[in-house]
Amino acid sequence: MDMNGKWNVYKRGIDGKITKLTPSNGRYYLSCIRPDGKYVVCQGGSFEDYLRIWRIDTNTKEMYVISPEFKVCWAPSYAWDGTQIVFCAETKSKDDIQKIQDMPAFFGPDKTIPMSICICNDDGGNFRQITSGE
Repeated sequence: MDMNGKWNVYKRGIDGKITKLTPSNGRYYLSCIRPDGKYVVCQGGSFEDYLRIWRIDTNTKEMYVISPEFKVCWAPSYAWDGTQIVFCAETKSKDDIQKIQDMPAFFGPDKTIPMSICICNDDGGNFRQITSGE
C-alpha cells in the first residue's frame, strides 16, 4: 500500500528513480520480478474484478492477465530462470467469485475452498494445474 492508501506495484531503477507500474483502480500486490528484470508478476485487479495474476512489462508498463478466466488466483512467483510462473488458484464457480471491492482490506484465500498449485509459461501459455486441491 502506498502513502495514499492505494495498492500498487512500483519499480526502483538502479538510478534510484521510482516508477509506478499499475493503475490506481484496485489492488495490485504480492509482486515478484523476473530474474532479468524485464517483467514483474503480481496478483490483483480493479475493484470491479476478481483476483487475477498479471504480468507487467517494467519498461512499457503494459499489463495483461496470465491466469485462467474464472479462477481466483494468489501468490505468483517466477521460476529461477524466469521461463515459468507458479501460483495458487481456487476452484470456485463463476457465481461464487467475490469482487475485490467486496473483500476486506487484509484477506487471504478462503480456507474452505480447495486450492491448487498451477504453473504456466512466462507469457501465460501452457497453463497446467499440477495439484488437485483436495
